[in-house]
Amino acid sequence: MKFLSPHPYQDGWSGEAADAAATERALADLERQLRFEGPETVAAIIVEPVVGANGVIIPPEGYLPGLRRLCDRYGILLIFDEVMTGFGRTGTMFAWQGFGRTGTMFAWQGFGVVPDLMTFAKGVDNAAVPLGGVLVSREIARFFEEHPLPGGLTYSGHTLACAAANAALDAYEQYGVLEHVAQTAPVLADFLDRMAREHECVGQVRHLGMFAAVELVSDREARTPLVGYRSSDTVMKRIIGRLYDRGFSTFGRENTLHVSPPLTITTQELEQVLPILDEVLGWVDREMLPARRAAAKDMED
Repeated sequence: MKFLSPHPYQDGWSGEAADAAATERALADLERQLRFEGPETVAAIIVEPVVGANGVIIPPEGYLPGLRRLCDRYGILLIFDEVMTGFGRTGTMFAWQGFGRTGTMFAWQGFGVVPDLMTFAKGVDNAAVPLGGVLVSREIARFFEEHPLPGGLTYSGHTLACAAANAALDAYEQYGVLEHVAQTAPVLADFLDRMAREHECVGQVRHLGMFAAVELVSDREARTPLVGYRSSDTVMKRIIGRLYDRGFSTFGRENTLHVSPPLTITTQELEQVLPILDEVLGWVDREMLPARRAAAKDMED
């Protein structure tokens, strides 16, 4: 079965109570769905601790601990998909290991949540060679010590891929990659926060470590997406193309732009490339928003 993860901004929540309200409703909806389906029929719940491709959606405070309690209550395993968020992208080696929500970027408080299983890929070997894997809790590992599950394919455990992973993991430590992210991520965060204040087309920015997204809107107050869901509109392609032509390579989905630089990017490099985003957002304000608003007004009339 599928279920909706909380998205306080698009769900209309705002203010200090937004996280609590979004968390309460999301968990209540999920528990209702579990009871309807029959929790005994659900082996595991799989989530990204930070939703990636759909717009870097950071879970509201309390959601992941509540999800953990819900899984424990009904005897359901909790699986975190850390393919996008793992290996330093959010500031810790894995996103579930903790990030704070005290108003500062790196207040390592932690979620207080440990998954039963965790999938990973990409960052484990810097994507030099295709490689993915699964980590399991000690409890699950002990079960399979007495209940073997034979498996494996010709390409599993490939020596070349594993060697690349070992080298990458050594490099994370040798070059202090996580410590470097702790220094550069606030630069990215400060810039994006300023973009949210200065540009009418920016509804919200979301950032954690070097994992960020800019949500574009045609109406800030109404939170109207610049591009509708599954729209054939080419406006996002034009925006991404304009960024690319100026040396800023990224991708977007629906009405969001991803901003996820290499973990090793320097402060100087950030200060060189981020103004390109500022310039293009200004172009969207001037050239696109008036036409969008006029079209919306014509439809109302």
